[in-house]
Amino acid sequence: MEFNISTDIFEDLTYLLYNKTFDVKIKVGKENDIEEFSAHSTILSTRSIHFQNALFNQTKESGCFILEESGCFILEKPNISPSVFNILLKYIYSGKLTVKRNVKCLYVIIAAYDLQLQNVVEHLENYFKENDSAWKLPEDFFIISEQRQLKQLEEQVLKLACKDPRIIFKCKGFLQLNEGFLIRLLKRNDLELNEINIFYYLIKWGIAKTGLTLNKEKFSSLILDIDTRKWTPIDFMNLEKTLRNCIPHIRFYQMSLGDYTEVKNKFKDILPNGLDDEIMQHFKDFNPLVRIPSNDNILPPRESACPFDSNIINAKDVALISTWIDGGKGKKFVFQFINIFLKFECVYRSSIDGFDKYDNLYKHKRVVIVIKVRNSGEIIGVYNPFGWDISYSEYILFKLFRDCLSRYFIFSLTNKANPILSYHKEGAMSKISNEGRILFGTSDLSINGIYCTSEQHSFKKKIIDKVRFEIDELEVFHITNKRISITLSKNIPFIISNIVFFCLLEIVLFNLNWFTKE
Repeated sequence: MEFNISTDIFEDLTYLLYNKTFDVKIKVGKENDIEEFSAHSTILSTRSIHFQNALFNQTKESGCFILEESGCFILEKPNISPSVFNILLKYIYSGKLTVKRNVKCLYVIIAAYDLQLQNVVEHLENYFKENDSAWKLPEDFFIISEQRQLKQLEEQVLKLACKDPRIIFKCKGFLQLNEGFLIRLLKRNDLELNEINIFYYLIKWGIAKTGLTLNKEKFSSLILDIDTRKWTPIDFMNLEKTLRNCIPHIRFYQMSLGDYTEVKNKFKDILPNGLDDEIMQHFKDFNPLVRIPSNDNILPPRESACPFDSNIINAKDVALISTWIDGGKGKKFVFQFINIFLKFECVYRSSIDGFDKYDNLYKHKRVVIVIKVRNSGEIIGVYNPFGWDISYSEYILFKLFRDCLSRYFIFSLTNKANPILSYHKEGAMSKISNEGRILFGTSDLSINGIYCTSEQHSFKKKIIDKVRFEIDELEVFHITNKRISITLSKNIPFIISNIVFFCLLEIVLFNLNWFTKE
């Protein structure tokens, strides 16, 4: 018969912490934060391989020696703070790990690695992996970047940083970030930031690392107001050396022509040889209906880090569509997914609901439909804010309420670096036939089961080269406005003025009719 009553042993060992019969003194910390702890060599060497080796070797390298007068072991751990060491020493004696709020868990993991307390390391690493809320950014990001032993946590902290990278880039610690970790961040496909902004933050880092003193007062702003005409050739040469390993991870092909031209005009001397010719040739031969092929020089567009329930588009695409709905392609500001004011609710997915129940969409009056084309992988879609089977005259009436109801458009996300936005210009609107066929415009996009046709007529631009194609996946999102009260309040004067206008028009028509009868 066997019983496990080991908890009594740990309770007894805990009492030894307060017993004066010790043979080890451990000096922990450095500068003004130093504390001495007492312990027992037998317990330390039994519970920690690190202490076992240090007490056995007794060398300066191990940080251990014997004080001849008392025969007591002296250990020194300047790389661990007293508050962290106190937590781990209590764990060694009691088996209980209690991390107080004023102590960073990451520092406990780092110290546990040093003391080879594997159970503590695994337990706290799992805690971070299972709880995103345990991370405190940007501080934890920079701690991980300097600790090579925390490989298990690097992927997670990079993923979290990509969701809101500005908190990393705007932090003073970013200017001291080591090159290797910065490159790992730049290589991420889920880095949620416009490429032009990523480039300027990299320039900011490069100037700090190079030691250039130019325009330091401008570092607080994102778009550095640097007049590179004042730079010497040596300034450019030094900056190019600093950024040589980082620049290849900037996705210049994902920039607009205007953004790239700005980069070229200021920093052409630090760009790789031949890159400018390739990119300018790309813009010259650009076909928005053709997906850009990926190779060593042309990196794929970054994807969004934010999760979104779709088999076709991601959160970054949703943010772009929301920007179009809010004001069109001419807006300089593009929403980030976490800040969009619209809710996208998937109400239909062909891979689940089939290709023959489109008549069920009648009940949804404001929708975004996205289509993935079979074989080619092209992505096209439509935003319909008005519902189905409305006349063109009703559409004109809808447009009077400018901000309340957005414009009607079709789009292509085939080339995500240069998407196509095409507004309705004339003719038929949108309808669902009795047979379940969906039609947008006169013939601009027709959906019949898995078959589609597209011939430009009612919309300003063509969104796909093909006339006939098949659907691989189709999704319908019902759109609701999170800020409808704000939108209405902004437009109350305009709405009232339109009501007054129509009332006056009705009175005028009534009086004209009365005079005619007279």
